[in-house]
Amino acid sequence: MRRFIPILKVVTLLVIAPIVIYSASLSKTVRLWQEYQNLERNVRDAPTDTSSGEVRASAPLLSTGGILESVMSSCSSADVSVVSYSPEMEATATGMGLCRAELILSGRFCPLLTVMDSISNLSQIKTASAEFKCDERMRKENRIQLRLELVQLELLTGDQKTTE
Repeated sequence: MRRFIPILKVVTLLVIAPIVIYSASLSKTVRLWQEYQNLERNVRDAPTDTSSGEVRASAPLLSTGGILESVMSSCSSADVSVVSYSPEMEATATGMGLCRAELILSGRFCPLLTVMDSISNLSQIKTASAEFKCDERMRKENRIQLRLELVQLELLTGDQKTTE
């Protein structure tokens, strides 16, 4: 029996150890890699959007402050407050205008993300940038600020056309 112990150790080292190592640590990595390859293949084979590149203007939400009305319900339920809102009409042409607005919200991180998600669900408005900020005073209150820069291509009404 003593003669077979070194052979048993070699067999264990060469056959059984790799199987145990693979099943314990590498199997999940290999499975995730295969899933990644499948997803990549699906994205590559998916039909591309061949839209005409047509830009669509919508009813004004940023210049009129309508965005605040649509966001206030999620703000009040999430304990988020609006610190400031400043819209600015950047360019106008042929009955349309590009409006930018800076919206600063204050609250806890997760509720701010909820409000940001509700804003991103509005198809007329695009988020150009988002920036989180926290100073010592806000840190003591467990609050942070979220500065959103929003953009919308708006249809101009008769009043807006004459003032521009």
